[in-house]
Amino acid sequence: MLLGHERGIRSLAISGDSRWLVSGSEDGTARLWDLGAAHPAVSAAVLSGGGAAVGSLLISPDSRYLATSDGVGAVRLWHLRLDDLLALARAVTGRNLSQEEWALFFQGQPYRQTLPEFPIAQQPRPSSQK
Repeated sequence: MLLGHERGIRSLAISGDSRWLVSGSEDGTARLWDLGAAHPAVSAAVLSGGGAAVGSLLISPDSRYLATSDGVGAVRLWHLRLDDLLALARAVTGRNLSQEEWALFFQGQPYRQTLPEFPIAQQPRPSSQK
């Protein structure tokens, strides 16, 4: 059983290679379930943006992109391949995440370097109060 949405599911899609199941919900999120993982429910990625209910979704035939739409006219395109996401991170940030950013986006996961060509972000030193 795959649980996780806070409100009702409005749409489902399975990728052509049967690796991904995507659910779109009234809670404004899409969940990307890796059906090849040992525990798909534990490894599900939560995609959110805009807050409006996800009304429809579509996975590209090559399983490279996910498109989601909501009832207020927004369409979002999501990369599904790790190499595409890493290339985007390189182009946009040109650095590894800081430890604060990592904690925000990867809650409960130990910090690690994701872009090997850039230095690991340093933990800020505590400021001394006078």
